[in-house]
Amino acid sequence: MGNLIAGEKLIYERAKELLEFVVEEWQVLRNQCEAAMIKPDDEERRKCEAAVSIATEKLAGGAVDDCLEQLSVADDLMEKLRRRI
Repeated sequence: MGNLIAGEKLIYERAKELLEFVVEEWQVLRNQCEAAMIKPDDEERRKCEAAVSIATEKLAGGAVDDCLEQLSVADDLMEKLRRRI
């Protein structure tokens, strides 16, 4: 039982670290998008912003798997945006 709780805590902490990394990367990329004239109403940018926001909300609510799923979506969108810059 104690190992299960410790394992869940470790998974949560790793998801939290990943989320923090993605948030930092998104802040940098958002500025690069502005400089490249990719505005906030751009579909990919909007979807990426939403995915990062949802991931944050899901982790805050303890839904680690849902958080990780949204981080994956955000990562894919961030890569697409990087290619456009």
